[in-house]
Amino acid sequence: MTHAHRSIPGLRRLATAALIVSSLALAGCDKPAPTPGTPEALNAALERAVDDAIVPSIEAFATQGRELDDAVESFCAAPDAEALAAAQTQWRETATRWNRAVLYNFGPLNGDIFAPKIHYIESMRQRGIDYTTKVRHEIDRQLTAETPLDTAHFQALRQNQTGLLPLEILLFESTAKGHPQAASAILSDFRDHPRKCDYLAGISDRLRADAAYVASGWTEAFKDSGEPYRDRFLAGNLDRGATPLAVLFTSVQGHLDYLERRKLDGTLDARLADHFYANVTATLDELGRLVEGEHGFLAEAEARGHGDIALAVRQMLDAARQSAEDRDRAALTRQVETLWKLFREKLPGALGVDLGINFSDGD
Repeated sequence: MTHAHRSIPGLRRLATAALIVSSLALAGCDKPAPTPGTPEALNAALERAVDDAIVPSIEAFATQGRELDDAVESFCAAPDAEALAAAQTQWRETATRWNRAVLYNFGPLNGDIFAPKIHYIESMRQRGIDYTTKVRHEIDRQLTAETPLDTAHFQALRQNQTGLLPLEILLFESTAKGHPQAASAILSDFRDHPRKCDYLAGISDRLRADAAYVASGWTEAFKDSGEPYRDRFLAGNLDRGATPLAVLFTSVQGHLDYLERRKLDGTLDARLADHFYANVTATLDELGRLVEGEHGFLAEAEARGHGDIALAVRQMLDAARQSAEDRDRAALTRQVETLWKLFREKLPGALGVDLGINFSDGD
């Protein structure tokens, strides 16, 4: 198949937007910090979170998606053990970055009520269903099919046939009986089924395109608005009268709830790549980056007389990171549930944020 590539002008626009955001952040360094505990200080903490955490995470995921696409192209050009290992490593890097960006399930990631990008990137996110068996069946079917594997084919795929899961299955196991994971078995499978690399390349390119769409929505233009979602979000120009802080905290607690109930209490994902706990660590690290900082949300909670809540968040993040490192599923489940409660019940109240109805902009 002819492998579609991202456009150079699109990359230049994304890079230019990133430079603009960085310049704005640097320019803001010359302004005196607002008095802690004031609405101005809370607005500044929100802007810091957007420019120092949210946008960089979204862009980093898009970057890793491009690099995964490049690694897949290199592997398919010369499918040997070294190229396979490189593609597998890049899949893990992409999954890590996704598990940071997924905290921000609003705007471009969830802006289409019928086909949100989040479901095309992580199929389990919609209902907590593990689609491994369905994906394996579709791969087996495509290995012997005669239909063209062109861009139209991959754009028409359902949400449970795209994203990180099929890429993991394609790169980390063979279609042979028992689905062996040895590199030799995987390489033999690609040699025996030439269409498998075509299918791998098409799924990879679809993920790259979806990640690029989300990033450009944040930094270039959201839907047909003509302005970056970053600007709309900070200006409070959101659907159904939502406030930015309510949208952000609702999104965070929604992901923590999903992580606990659908994964830790349900089905662990990224098992073929043995990357589940690394993904959780990435999420916890992103949470820390989101709320910390000299003028961040936790500092603002302290300034408002809620140092106990800030301390509780920090301690629980540290404890959860340790449990993830130890692969202690039971302890991690309890700690993620506690974090959910802190982000749902305690931290918003400490900041004077009214969550109102539990919804996210774009849900």
